[in-house]
Amino acid sequence: MMAGGNTVASPQANLGDLGDLDEEHRNSFIKALLRILHTEVAELTYAEILDGIPTSASYFDFYYPQEGHPAISHTELCPGILDRTRQLRDQLDPRTLHFSSSVSQM
Repeated sequence: MMAGGNTVASPQANLGDLGDLDEEHRNSFIKALLRILHTEVAELTYAEILDGIPTSASYFDFYYPQEGHPAISHTELCPGILDRTRQLRDQLDPRTLHFSSSVSQM
């Protein structure tokens, strides 16, 4: 409880899942999400996250270079990372994702 008697809601209290949507909207969402996750930019972004460091190309696209930053010399993903990223993506079941319940009211 907060001062003044206000309660703090659990961050999960307002979560819903895809089961809250009708079948047409649920299927459309799943299809759209999977299309996005199969794009090259999504694959590379998630691969860099799994790799633990951006490639130098990504680093220079989004950050002001800092001398000595390890990303400067990281010119390619570590071996197997892209395959592992695709494997994890292919194992993802979008029906297990949770969203703010307000999203389903849009």
